[in-house]
Amino acid sequence: MKSTKLYLAVALLLCAFQAVAADFVAGGISYRTVDGGVAVIKQANGYSGSINIPGQVTNGGIAYQVVAVADSAFLNCTDVTAVQLPESLTSVGKYAFMNTGIARITIPFNVTAMGNKAFNDCSKLELVNYNARNCEGVANYVSAWFRNSPVKEMIFGEGVDSIPRYMIYECPTVQSVTISSSVKYISSSAFLYASGLTRLVFNSNQCVPPGSDGSAWFRQCPLTTVELGPNVTALPDYFLCGQTVLKAFTFPSTVQSIGKYAFRNCQALETVTIPEQITSIGSQAFADCPALRTVNFNARRCAGATSKYNVWFRNDSILTFNIGTAVEALPNYFFYNQKAVTRMSLPDAVEEIGGHSYEGTGLQTLTIPERIKSIGAEAFANCPDLMTVNYNAIDCKGVSSTSDAWFNGDSITTINIGPEVLSLPYAFAYKQAITSIVIPESITSIDHYAFRKCMYLKKVNFNARRCVMNTTSRLYAPFYEIPVEEFAFGPEVEYVPDYLACNMDNLTLIDWPDNLTKIGKESFYNCTGLTNLKLPSRIQEISDRAFAGCSGLTGEMVVPASIVYIGSSAFSGTGFHRTIATAMVAPTLSKTAFSWDQRYHCWLIVPRLTAQSYANTNGWSSFSFMMNDVTGDDKIDIADLNAIINLVLGIGVTDELIKAGDVTGDGKVDVKDINNAITYLLDN
Repeated sequence: MKSTKLYLAVALLLCAFQAVAADFVAGGISYRTVDGGVAVIKQANGYSGSINIPGQVTNGGIAYQVVAVADSAFLNCTDVTAVQLPESLTSVGKYAFMNTGIARITIPFNVTAMGNKAFNDCSKLELVNYNARNCEGVANYVSAWFRNSPVKEMIFGEGVDSIPRYMIYECPTVQSVTISSSVKYISSSAFLYASGLTRLVFNSNQCVPPGSDGSAWFRQCPLTTVELGPNVTALPDYFLCGQTVLKAFTFPSTVQSIGKYAFRNCQALETVTIPEQITSIGSQAFADCPALRTVNFNARRCAGATSKYNVWFRNDSILTFNIGTAVEALPNYFFYNQKAVTRMSLPDAVEEIGGHSYEGTGLQTLTIPERIKSIGAEAFANCPDLMTVNYNAIDCKGVSSTSDAWFNGDSITTINIGPEVLSLPYAFAYKQAITSIVIPESITSIDHYAFRKCMYLKKVNFNARRCVMNTTSRLYAPFYEIPVEEFAFGPEVEYVPDYLACNMDNLTLIDWPDNLTKIGKESFYNCTGLTNLKLPSRIQEISDRAFAGCSGLTGEMVVPASIVYIGSSAFSGTGFHRTIATAMVAPTLSKTAFSWDQRYHCWLIVPRLTAQSYANTNGWSSFSFMMNDVTGDDKIDIADLNAIINLVLGIGVTDELIKAGDVTGDGKVDVKDINNAITYLLDN
């Protein structure tokens, strides 16, 4: 109490000094000359009524700009009911209008400084029009300008560049604040503890956001209504962070981006509706909102979060996600870790599913629509309840690395590929619970590693009529490192793609289709479990290394008459000891189709009368031992040896028999042919 009395006494003495120091009085207002003009000062008998301070006054024929209201100029003038400040004003002194009876005040554009408690304790002050472009705030909350004044509404006019410190600090009566489009900076303490602020009209589109949630502009304000101006296209970071009362927010059609943490920790927010035009949403924009139950997402194409730590909806409370009909792309991390999401239901416009978008959700059955063109990394990873995938995307882009595979759990037991699907992307790797897969006729391409390390995949039904592998090496084959035991081809398959079944150690059975014409490069490379090979009757081409390394293939191999080409090392490393060629004209054979060891030890059986054709054709000519059916009785036995001996002895010689008896293909029948026949009979 003593200190308060002392303070008032000092203030009154200062006022008395100012009153005495007046240079002149004009229009009932006392002035003192200062740099740049004159200042309004205290009068000995005070002021009353409505005060209109002019922008210019004249004294002794000299005109002066009114540039200041001095300290305590209207202090305790309770009879002053209104004050109009001139545009020429640049400063308002401390205590200048403290404890006056004004009901509203307009702070002019040119004011750059206001002293401590300039409008404190104005018991009737309800409206403040603040137009000062860039006014320096007070140093601490005790000195706040409008403290203990019952201000209800504060309007920051066009031209205001910054809202200074402690603007309405601890002003519990302020209910409405309007911020103009010109505002570029708001102090973190400007609206602190404005416990009555329920309505905000925000028009700024260029305001520098606060640096943290602890610096959020309205964090202690119980806003119930927030209105955005027509020029606002971006909501600042931390905009409404920490709100405790706000239940809903409506985005106007102008807003295109939402800043990070903009609605984070809004305790009462129940529903969020994202409009079509939104193109970006910042990190954790709606995270930790415990009352949030419904999200209506209508953004046509919106950039998603960049990591699981930045997801927009980090809430366990959300029960319903509604995806609007205009949405074309589902953003990255959209449903991340939302356990309530148990199914995927997308509108027809959606063509892209972002990375991690359904990761960690409660999906049980997944149906990927035909129209989907791309799916991002780990889109459906870590979904422990997901057992069935119905894949219908006609031509969808996959991922680029193993770590990005769409699925990475072991819960999936069934993958159904739709009948219209054209391509299978690199996406299905590591689905260890899958035991079988059916590749439909429609498939025209399969990406590398498509089913890599599906370690329980035992059976593949391959029906693709004409399919290519999007890989350049067997090390990236779609079924690489898979223990497939049965590889069944559909009846319409026309050729086996490159690398299709390479390195399948457990593969023991191949069921060829009738229409097959080509077996691709390294398609069965190193399938060591194969013990029998019956080539299809219409096969025309066996590409490079198609069966190389298939060491379990022994005994006899029949080369159908339809064959026109066999590539390099096609049968290198196999154990065949007899190759039966059936074409009447030797087909083209790579020089190294069979390894040197095979060509030296393996018998080549050629059709009757064709020995010279095979002996004169690259690849075939390198076989050390060749034999044919000399007698034409469809078997090779002692009768064939006798026929050769008779020809050598000149018995029953005809041109046809000479040609038939030339089993070495050197154009004559001699002892070499007898030796070949004897050796063959002994070997067999």
